[in-house]
Amino acid sequence: MNLTLVTDAGILDEPLLVADAGDYLRDVPAADLTTVQRLITAARLEAENENGRELAVKTWTLVLDRFPSGSGVLSTAFSNYGTQGNRNFEFGVDPRFIELLDPLISAGPITCKQADGSLVTLLENVDFVVDVMKHPGVICPAPGKTWPGGALWPSSAVQIPFAAGFLPAQCPENIKQGMRLLVSEWYENRLPFAAVRFVAEMPFNVSNLFRNKKLWRF
Repeated sequence: MNLTLVTDAGILDEPLLVADAGDYLRDVPAADLTTVQRLITAARLEAENENGRELAVKTWTLVLDRFPSGSGVLSTAFSNYGTQGNRNFEFGVDPRFIELLDPLISAGPITCKQADGSLVTLLENVDFVVDVMKHPGVICPAPGKTWPGGALWPSSAVQIPFAAGFLPAQCPENIKQGMRLLVSEWYENRLPFAAVRFVAEMPFNVSNLFRNKKLWRF
């Protein structure tokens, strides 16, 4: 299975605007505004790694070789994660549910490639339903339906497009505060070391803010 980032978050999709960070940092010269914007994006990515949720709206395509047919967990690495690097992730599956990223906004339509090369399109509320109330959000067959079986294309037969992430106003304040602290630290201390002592890992007050109400997966 493979997860591909289709549309990354834009500047206006970030939990913090440059003006928000600028107010916190104070006296940021105009020449540094681009730097602050990059630090905001980097801080949000760190927060996503710690919190387990998508903190800005993005679109994705999840590719499977088959629909789930038994209980278990499928593991994958984000081998094509845009500018965001690689990150391990587990998708819980059972005969009905396929977990996606959280918070889930929408999913579908789903395409399924048959062994003869023909495509079958599955539609929301006809062939499957999207449940954004679960965390993480899931998709499952519609009432009276099952996931398509039979002979499928041998590789990447199922493609599931979806959107997930918080709108800026929905992003929890603890995440935003952690981002402000991290952006401030990075902006004021440009080098990754202090004197002859290497800087330790992310400060506890920042990681603790990011991990508050973390989405745990078991």
